[in-house]
Formats: sequence, C-alpha cells, structure tokens
Amino acid sequence: MAEIWKGTDVAQALTRHSAEKARLLRESGVVPRLAILRVGEGSGSLAYENAALGRCASADVEATVVALPEDVDGETFFGALDKLNRDETVHGILMLRPLPPSLDGERARRMLAPEKDVDGCTDASLAGVFTGAAHGFAPCTAQAVMELLRGYGVDPAGKRAVVVGRSLVIGRPAAMLLLRADATVTLCHSRTRNLPEITRGADILVTAAGRPESIGAEYLRPGQIVIDVGVSWSETKRRLCGDVDFDAAEPIVRAITPVSGGVGSVTTAVLLSHVVDSAQRARVDRAALRRRCIASRDALTEAERRERSAAICKKLLDDPAYRDARTVMLYKAVRGEARLEALEAANAATGKKRFVYPLCAAGNRMFAVAPQSTDTDAPGWKRGAFGIWEPDASHGELVPPEEIDLVICPCAGFDGAGNRLGMGGGFYDRFLPLCKNARVYAAAFEAQRLERVPAEPWDVPMEKVFTER
Repeated sequence: MAEIWKGTDVAQALTRHSAEKARLLRESGVVPRLAILRVGEGSGSLAYENAALGRCASADVEATVVALPEDVDGETFFGALDKLNRDETVHGILMLRPLPPSLDGERARRMLAPEKDVDGCTDASLAGVFTGAAHGFAPCTAQAVMELLRGYGVDPAGKRAVVVGRSLVIGRPAAMLLLRADATVTLCHSRTRNLPEITRGADILVTAAGRPESIGAEYLRPGQIVIDVGVSWSETKRRLCGDVDFDAAEPIVRAITPVSGGVGSVTTAVLLSHVVDSAQRARVDRAALRRRCIASRDALTEAERRERSAAICKKLLDDPAYRDARTVMLYKAVRGEARLEALEAANAATGKKRFVYPLCAAGNRMFAVAPQSTDTDAPGWKRGAFGIWEPDASHGELVPPEEIDLVICPCAGFDGAGNRLGMGGGFYDRFLPLCKNARVYAAAFEAQRLERVPAEPWDVPMEKVFTER
C-alpha cells in the first residue's frame, strides 16, 4: 500500500518558518501584510480567502480583504488594484480569479505589481520561474509540489518527472521548477500520444489536467511518487476527487497525495511564505522612496509647476490658521519643490506677517532666520544641499523655534495619512519637534504622494498637506 503524503505536516513546518521570519521583520519595524482583492462571493473564492486568512493569522501576518460587488465597474476595480499596488504597507496582493466577464482579467493580470504578485500570475513572475530570476513568485500550487517533495525528503535530481497538464498556473511552472531541481522532465497534455506508457516511466508523476480520475492503474507502476494536483467533484462518489483514481493507485505506487488534504493544504502555506519573503525584499529604503517621490515631482513641466504652486498658495491664503498666524516659517525652492513666492507677494502689501526661513544651526541651537530681504539675489542667501535656499544668520534676525506660529515645510514625499516622510537627520526632522507652539503644514504636489508607508520615528504628522487638487 502507498504511503499517503498528507500536506498538513509540510504546511505546518512552512508556517512555523514563515512565522519566525515575520517575527524578525516586525522587530525591525516591517509588518508583513497581505491584501486579498475579491469580486463577488463565489464559493471557491471565499474558501480560498478564508484559508489564506487563517494561515496568515497563524503566523501573525496582517491580512485585509478588499471585497467588491459582482457588478463592480472597471474604474472602481482597477482603481482599487492601483491603490493596493501603491500602498507601501501591502507586501502581497492575492487577486482572486477568475474575475467576472465584465472585467478585463488580462489587463488586471498585467497591472498587478510583480513584486507583490504572491500568487505568481504576472508575466514577470512567470518569467522568473522560467529563467530562475528573482522576479515575483512562482504560482503557489506549483511551488507546493516542490515543498511536498522537499518535506518528504525526496530529491528530484536525476529522477524522471512527468507532468500531465500544461496550464500556466500549474503544469508548465511545475515542470520548470522540477527542471530547475535537476529532474529530467516530460510535459504532457490532452493531445499527448501513448500517455500511459509515458507516465509509467516516471519516478515522479504530477497530475494537473483537471480531468477527474482519468489516471487509472494502467498509467502507473510500483515505486512511483504521485502528486495529484487536480480537484474535481465526483457526482458518482459525491465527494472531491483528483485526476488520479486514488483507489486504483494506492495499491500500486510508493506514495500518493490525497484529495483533499494533500497539495491544497500546502498551497496557502506557500502563499504565506511568499508574503513574508516579499516583505523581506521590500524592507523600506527611505532613500529609495525619497528618490521615487523626487523623480515624480521633477517630471512636472515648469508650466505645470507654476500652475500647481499657485493653486497651493491660494489654498494657504484661504486657510484660517494661515491668516491668523503672525510668524510663519516658509521655504524657498531651488529645484522642484512647490513654490511659495505668491505668499510673500500677498504679504508685501500688508506686512502683517513675519516670514522666517530655515537655518541649519547657529552654535549649539537651531533657529530660523528673519532675513533683511526675501530676494534671493540679495546678500545672505545660498543654495542649500537639498534644494532649499538658506539665509545667512549675519543678514537677518535669529528667531527661536518657540516663537513660530505656523510652519509650512517642503517634503520629498508624504503618505495618505498626511505624514511627511522623514529621513532621520535632515533639518526639518530635527527642527520641527522644537516648534512647540506651531501648527505644521506641508506644501507638495500630488505626484509626491505615496498611499501608505510604514511609519518611522522621525516622520512628522502634518496637520494639513496642501496640494494642487
């Protein structure tokens, strides 16, 4: 009788390993997070969703569900997918398929960010499977086949492996993963001639044809390992069954996976491991995020920058806190930041406000400066290293931070919650906490927004971020 390869032990071992990696990531400030995007309430989708949620919970990995109605329009669906792609706190996206016919499933597959494609459906993920490159992830079920072999101590190297089924979801990826493990692989399908002769020659037989109990005794021989990936409903037996006639195979082969309780239970553990691995790959590099935001900002034309800066200034001029503030710290942009000259021009007529500007340090303390002239062509101004004009303390009045009523600061990037992305050592990172009596605003272009970013201690929550919209 065959050894029954249940997936439970393999899945539990994978989950324990993922849980430990997730714990170490959390200690470093990264919280692995899966987002499940579901349309409608199909029983198959809900079953996989619940299994994935349970697996994540067992490893203390965050998981959220974005559930959309069956009749969702394309704009809403693709907007939700885009939002998840841009959310820096989401490390994996499970897009439950098939999508309704009203939605372009191919467009959705292409749109999914490969680095978050934990189910291995994008072209980049599949290319990674075929080339061995670390792009995306292998499809979970195909990877589950390899995990079962590994979990039961079977090395495919040098063995003859036959895969029945050529889908991009299971068959072809499974064949490539076996080939990468140095098996000698034959890929078969519904048009393959003499299939029983070919499958009998296999040391490892993987069935993924989706044809219930189509692999009978005549396809098998003693000593084989049979991994049955197919899942179908048998009307005759009134239960789930695989591609292999289990009752006929069990007396013949060395080992076989049951349906259910075999490959399927390992699949969600693989999904979990992909989410954690994605989080590990995506450890937040603040410098990289800053470069991304700056690149988006700098892609604006000068005309766009002027128009959008004017819109930002108009919003500030209409803001009650700005109108009431007496001492306001502004900045002067050298390169791509939003420009605030319109605020200076509006104040020139009334002189009601004292504008001060950032100064890195004076002695052991930090100050702002009220310059003798706000014209950067006048003496006492220099271009700062980060794209902001800096006044010289010798050409103005030093103003301690506690005297400032309102700070309007630049930011290379900000998140959807209105937090300015700090870098840990910059002027504003150090200066803003000293402005005990000030409201803190930011001015930035919408192109500099990131949806969500894991918080760091030096991020500064803005009371408002003024953008052009």
